[in-house]
Amino acid sequence: MSSQDEQLIPLFPLPLVLFPYMPLPLHIFEPRYRDMIHSCMEEKRPFGLIRAGTQGTSSAGCLAEVRTVIQRFEDGRLDILSFGLQRFSVLSFDTSKEYLQAKVRPFRDATQDQFEIAAELRTIAIELFIKFAKLNGRKVSEPDLTKMPNEELSFMLCHGELFSLAEKQELLELRDTRLRIDRCTARLSDGVDQRVKLSRVEQHLKGPSIKELQRLLN
Repeated sequence: MSSQDEQLIPLFPLPLVLFPYMPLPLHIFEPRYRDMIHSCMEEKRPFGLIRAGTQGTSSAGCLAEVRTVIQRFEDGRLDILSFGLQRFSVLSFDTSKEYLQAKVRPFRDATQDQFEIAAELRTIAIELFIKFAKLNGRKVSEPDLTKMPNEELSFMLCHGELFSLAEKQELLELRDTRLRIDRCTARLSDGVDQRVKLSRVEQHLKGPSIKELQRLLN
């Protein structure tokens, strides 16, 4: 589907934000959404995941496809792994079915010749992302990050706990790759600093271990 195509798609409103290129496990339990997912799998077409909250439903979301069915339950429930594809803007909602649908238009970031990404910014962003992941006990592949196109890298950087849902929605709707990477780099830098300070506090609160105390007493 090109960025100019308009299409009617089924919607899955959830209190989260899905980014392109990112995986998302889902537990499908409501009968209407079970029917929706089964229909999407049979017809090999995507569904739209859109953020829903107390302020209503967002006007932009992300197309997703079912990559695999993790588990099928006897009562019809499903555990699936979905994957973010392309962002879309909602043109109008459709309530003719038991689940929500919408007429949407996909969009992407502006071309990179308009918003050039400096190699130095990429390098700093990747280094901070790896450092933040290590501080939180996670492993990431530097070669994989280095190979990522700019737009995909920008979504990888803002996927996680660094941003609130409202901030993630803003980053999803943003059409400037460089600005998205820039914002993520600033937040990662703050996150690394805070995590380092927190580690020092935790270490201080723990105090000396039993073995260290015994060594000091002997």
